[in-house]
Amino acid sequence: MMRAYYDLSCCPPSFDVVSFLLWVEQERLARGEQSVEIDILPGPAGGFRQDNLWPHSIDARIALRDKVAVPMCRMLPSATRVQVLDHRPLPAAGSIGHGLYAMHFKRFVAAMGKGIAPLRPRTRIRADLRRVTVTLRECEHWPERNSNLAEWLKAADALASRGYSVVFVRDTRHAGEEIPGHVIDPAAAMDLDYRGALYRASLCNFFVSNGPAWFSLACCAPTLILRPVNDALGACYGTGWLQSCGIPAGGQIPNALVGQRLVWADDRCDAILDAFNQNFVAAELVA
Repeated sequence: MMRAYYDLSCCPPSFDVVSFLLWVEQERLARGEQSVEIDILPGPAGGFRQDNLWPHSIDARIALRDKVAVPMCRMLPSATRVQVLDHRPLPAAGSIGHGLYAMHFKRFVAAMGKGIAPLRPRTRIRADLRRVTVTLRECEHWPERNSNLAEWLKAADALASRGYSVVFVRDTRHAGEEIPGHVIDPAAAMDLDYRGALYRASLCNFFVSNGPAWFSLACCAPTLILRPVNDALGACYGTGWLQSCGIPAGGQIPNALVGQRLVWADDRCDAILDAFNQNFVAAELVA
């Protein structure tokens, strides 16, 4: 049995935990261990790292930890125990992650390159090969990265006219807010396990680059990611950063499955439909 720590003195309590989990699974397999126990360690600022990043309040960080980080850790099949600690024990012999910034995206890319996409939700949903999901980014932080809602609505109307069932997954802050003329799934916005099951049971899942997109890939679900970089923001959102993690400009996640693609185009209706046609219509006709 291997011990792994997700250390909140260094790491955020967010979807970024996905990179940590793929690294943990890669390390477990390399060691030949049968299972792993995951301890989530507290940081110095109300249980979290000292920073000025989002979310700003301790209550919001607790909610993110409990609704995203913890349930995602429990989706790792090899994890026999996941617990949130209120103290910081000395690292166990042979353990990983203690005191470490363990969620760098480079770890995610390296694991995917080895075919490691291990997350499996416990919820079960009947597969529907006419269902297409659109996960919206609608955040107050870095709004430049948000989904172009008007274009997604046009694309959804076009897909619906072809007989597809389009379901929108809104940002958690807007989970239950209706989109007139379109279907939303508030449960998927609120329940991570259900969200993972929905992605795995759908024909296609659309995103712009954000945490839920990489989570979908780690769940081995069909995933199309529009606008994978934002060079206006640069830093960890730019082309250079993605290249430093192992994905060149215009490139793809290594070892990605059929129906898992980075779409190097803005999220406009024509690009959305082109990506869908190239990755799903041809396969559907063959099937």
